[in-house]
Amino acid sequence: MNCLPRKRVADPAIVLSIVAAMCSQFFFTPKSGAAEVTLDNGVAGDGHLSITLDEFGTYGDAFQNGPEWVDFFDPSPDPVEGQLPERFATFSNVIYFFVDPSGVGDGTHRVAASTHAGILATYPDPTLDCQVVVANSTTNLPTSTSSLFRCTGSGVDFTVALTQSVSLLTPGPASEARAQLEQEYAITNNGPGINLIMNRHTDQDMPWGGGVGAPAARDDLPGVDFAELGRPQIYAQDRELTTAALVIRTREDMEKDPLTTATDGGVSNYVYYVGKGENNLPAPPGNTDFPGGNCPTHNVGTDVQVWDNFGVPNCWKNFIPGVGYNVPGITPQTNFEAFMGMQTEANIPSGQTYAIAFQSVYGFRPEPTLTIPPSLTTQTVEYGPDGCGEFLWTLKNVNPTIPGETPIAVGEFFIDVEAGDGAQTCSTMTPPTGWSTELCAGPDGNGHLLYRFFGGTPIAINSEVKGRFRVDTNGGTPTTNPLTNTAVPALSVVLHTAQFQDEAECNFNFGPARNGEWGIRVNATAFLPVPAMSLATKLALTMIVVGGGVVLLRGRSHRAVPI
Repeated sequence: MNCLPRKRVADPAIVLSIVAAMCSQFFFTPKSGAAEVTLDNGVAGDGHLSITLDEFGTYGDAFQNGPEWVDFFDPSPDPVEGQLPERFATFSNVIYFFVDPSGVGDGTHRVAASTHAGILATYPDPTLDCQVVVANSTTNLPTSTSSLFRCTGSGVDFTVALTQSVSLLTPGPASEARAQLEQEYAITNNGPGINLIMNRHTDQDMPWGGGVGAPAARDDLPGVDFAELGRPQIYAQDRELTTAALVIRTREDMEKDPLTTATDGGVSNYVYYVGKGENNLPAPPGNTDFPGGNCPTHNVGTDVQVWDNFGVPNCWKNFIPGVGYNVPGITPQTNFEAFMGMQTEANIPSGQTYAIAFQSVYGFRPEPTLTIPPSLTTQTVEYGPDGCGEFLWTLKNVNPTIPGETPIAVGEFFIDVEAGDGAQTCSTMTPPTGWSTELCAGPDGNGHLLYRFFGGTPIAINSEVKGRFRVDTNGGTPTTNPLTNTAVPALSVVLHTAQFQDEAECNFNFGPARNGEWGIRVNATAFLPVPAMSLATKLALTMIVVGGGVVLLRGRSHRAVPI
């Protein structure tokens, strides 16, 4: 039985009294040392934020037996709806710890860390036990508090120092109020080395648009963006209201932490997830970066689904309903429940500490400038008997023209090349006229290279530049890079491109780790080196070499082509 009241459909006091009566027999005794405190940023009026929470960071409207553990926020007036009252924004905020060596949801350890009886009753049979060691401090109230707790289980022992604080952020461009809760978890491993999953799950119910109660809780629009910070920010926006949003992010880019693990292929295990559904949407189609495991639909009780799976299901990772995987956007699904979360996985050696700081930003959500990966096309120039192919490539700025905003020119970009045969003895990149280039990374043992282009005249919207590269292709047999899982067709190289973003780095981590910034991969396929043959004969021979499979041939000529 799930003893958390899933949502309010009538007077909250009546619903909660019924739920308390139903669930009282299942409640566990709260952990010793429980001492919830209320943080308050001290603002009067718009921008005021106060949150009651425990030593584990638990809070939300779901936890009202005894003192209310609610996050109250007062937004700025909305341009359309006018003054918005101070109300709670979150139904439940829960921190989970999991150990799942398989990575597909059949783990060995789990706990929902909390002192709240409702949490302890909702997530049965934990295999980790978390106890408060030091209760919430009161010295720096009402703006901050700190606590210490320890989690133990068979072969697992770690201590967590938690610091929680509230503040007022810089307002938006029209003085829209913004406030923030920051929760920093410093996890010290007391036992043997461990691969630890930490999940922060938020079920938000922003009530400002559409009245109060269940209807208002079901019109939140969740999404994700990458442009503002150069890493994922998930958010829920209360319908079209521009001053009532909740943004979840991390203070640092966890992809850069040396303890953050990665799956085979270099795909970061620092992931987000967003759901919208109530038995009305199919399960996500599946993220090829994270194969395996069960794939449940987005539904009421999603916190329980994460619990049952020992972490967020693989097919939910980096997915927005109605938008897709690894791309920015906001869901078009306007009705039914919404939820969101972030999860990171750390490989923590004995005696070391892994720290992560979650930030919850209330109020105005800046809409970052929209940028789109440049388009890239290729044309075969020459292919020699040494297996080296020369290709002409064309890069075009396809950023949209947005009324009232300065058109976004491309002043720096990257091209990622996967050639599939290792050594790359003949690789040469020729940049567009007036541009400079550097080899950022590679070639690695699988023929993977990354080039950076800079210093040229910025590429205006709908304008293009041309360059040339010579590179080893694979032979008549397709290859697959085992680190990135990129399939390279026979006689081909595969490439894709991205424009510069803040915090971009000149290494392979910029590519796979920067969700939403890379364009679609393009196959650059060479012709066989038989100059006297007709184009049609070369195409036929190429397909024969491939073994009868159809190959996308980008080349149009065998003669030299100028840039």
